[in-house]
Amino acid sequence: MNGKIKAAVIIEIAGRPAEHVSESLKAHVKTINDLKNVKLIKEKFSEPKEIENVPDAKGVYTCFADIEIEAENFLSLMDFVFDFMPSSIEIFEPYELNLELPEATMILNRLAGRMHRYDEIAKISSMKAEQAENRLKEIYKRAKELDEKGKKGQIPMKISFGEEKEEKKKD
Repeated sequence: MNGKIKAAVIIEIAGRPAEHVSESLKAHVKTINDLKNVKLIKEKFSEPKEIENVPDAKGVYTCFADIEIEAENFLSLMDFVFDFMPSSIEIFEPYELNLELPEATMILNRLAGRMHRYDEIAKISSMKAEQAENRLKEIYKRAKELDEKGKKGQIPMKISFGEEKEEKKKD
């Protein structure tokens, strides 16, 4: 496809404290200037706002940047979307997009490659989480065994567990 593509994009982040969220978003958007095939045209930032009505989100803030970009081609735009993970994108120029077969093939191959990498990361993360959970179970089991030995006077130590505190509260 020949010709540049202009798009309106919204990039949103969340975190705490509010100042950090705002500064991080501005720094993230600034990195667009380092891209080879994408140009930042306009930027407008919202003020951080505390997330409401979401359990466990007390004190978490969100803000967004409403930006306009110009990409050299559709492939560059797709790479931008993967790298910056916008919450919304609207292409407004050109009105029609015509992809040539080699570009469409390249786009689909990059898409498949990214999906494979994300799948690999998810599987590795899941495996590491399972290993950590199993290790914690082993540690907990060993601590319980040591506590039982301590109660029998076999070792001079006492290990306290959360459930003991709960039992004392009931009395």
